[in-house]
Amino acid sequence: MNINDDRWGGYIPWFLRGESLPGSGDFGIFFDRVGQRLAICFRFAEAGPINDDMFGSYLESESLQRYRHDERGFLSSQLTQYFDSSELLKAAESIARTRNHDNLSFERVLCKLHIERLGVLEIILRMPPIAASAPIQRHIRRALAEAGIPLDLSGNPPAFVPLDEPLLQREVIDRLLPRLEARFPLRAKELIEAYHDLISREKPGDIFLAAFGTLEGIAREITGDDGFMFDTAALNKHFGNLHKTVHTTMIKLAAHRGANAGHGRADPGAHELRYLLFSICNIALLLLDYEG
Repeated sequence: MNINDDRWGGYIPWFLRGESLPGSGDFGIFFDRVGQRLAICFRFAEAGPINDDMFGSYLESESLQRYRHDERGFLSSQLTQYFDSSELLKAAESIARTRNHDNLSFERVLCKLHIERLGVLEIILRMPPIAASAPIQRHIRRALAEAGIPLDLSGNPPAFVPLDEPLLQREVIDRLLPRLEARFPLRAKELIEAYHDLISREKPGDIFLAAFGTLEGIAREITGDDGFMFDTAALNKHFGNLHKTVHTTMIKLAAHRGANAGHGRADPGAHELRYLLFSICNIALLLLDYEG
């Protein structure tokens, strides 16, 4: 599957984005809270009048039929059952038992079901009028905290993001951008766009290429060398007082934009991309500090 295909329209569901499920947290507790909260929302029209069949049918379509709507029942009860942890356990046991020839363990099947439910929940939170409901989003974030799951909601429309992204925002982006905006406002704008694209999970390969191009641009403006590249010769010439291990890190980072990203795949995955963007921003800070 090519997640860079423009036909996706800029949004790839969680269960197709290649995200790995967080290794900690009680997903049973989380999904029970989710099902109960969504049932309240639809039963009492908390987000405004909603046609159950229309919403359920669109949800089935938007979720690529990971969720199946039954027009004979109430949407609130169907969502409660869909996210019910005991129902998830039963489904995982049944699938693992009937497909044991595929070597699918119960744990692997349950993990897959959790990923699908997270994806469907994210889609629900992006569908009007639910997308405009701040109380529901607050409840989901509280449920994530209660269950000890290292995920958060971010963006508008919202998307699930690992908790390390607020760290990236606070410790790197917030420190870097004011300094860049003062001297290189265009470069600052480019990194802001890269960060927003990271949150929305759009075209990971393009995000890295654009962000690294920005880093090269910053280095060229600092050094006055229009041909600057992150290679041994240029680093020795312009940043010779940096430790050689730092030079090596920069050169390896540059290698990621080579053929097949230098490691046999066309694009970095979501977690790799987060690390790469983190590295780009840290190097930009380092170059600014070095100049000072």
